[in-house]
Amino acid sequence: MCIESVTWINNVHYVLEILYFLAGISVAVGVIYSIRQYALSKKDVDLKYSREINAVTTDQMKVFYTEVVPLYEELKDRIKDLFYFDTKVNLVKVDDEGITKSAASYYESLPDKEFFRKQAKKILINVQLMSTNFLLGTADEELAKGLIFDKYLCIFEAMFPVLMIEQDKSLYQPCVDLYNKWRLEKKTMENKHDTEQLKEAEKQIKPFKTNK
Repeated sequence: MCIESVTWINNVHYVLEILYFLAGISVAVGVIYSIRQYALSKKDVDLKYSREINAVTTDQMKVFYTEVVPLYEELKDRIKDLFYFDTKVNLVKVDDEGITKSAASYYESLPDKEFFRKQAKKILINVQLMSTNFLLGTADEELAKGLIFDKYLCIFEAMFPVLMIEQDKSLYQPCVDLYNKWRLEKKTMENKHDTEQLKEAEKQIKPFKTNK
């Protein structure tokens, strides 16, 4: 083989190596660019999703305080002793015989059943939608919990007798599920608080000493 041919082949090989190297750089740059675009896109989607959740949460809190609470307060002013669950109850079930009897007995004892049912039904409709949003994650449950935790528990309990006389109780299952979830959380917090108080009290007890 002549020297010119060898030189030409070497030159072609050298050029191919350069092209291969440049192609690798192009692919790497393309991958980095794609990753960056994906990260920016994901950040934009997350931000938009977060704004939507905050908007839904704000709307639900507005409904709760402008519609649910006033209806509840009006009901509380008219009916002094509202329904509530025994503290021994851990989970509320709509098919629980004891709870059903208790709720039915309470409802029958009311002097103005129609007024109670009308007010409670309005409250339940709003609370049902709110509970569904929290359970599905379309509203910020933690944010709402800091604002309406105890109030929600009280209102749900008071409305429970009306829920029990509804033909299709499954419509309000989100209310029941959210109530049970928050009720258990409250009991856990109370038990933890009681345990901490007991431990603190034990620290205050000085050992009894006898004179020898």
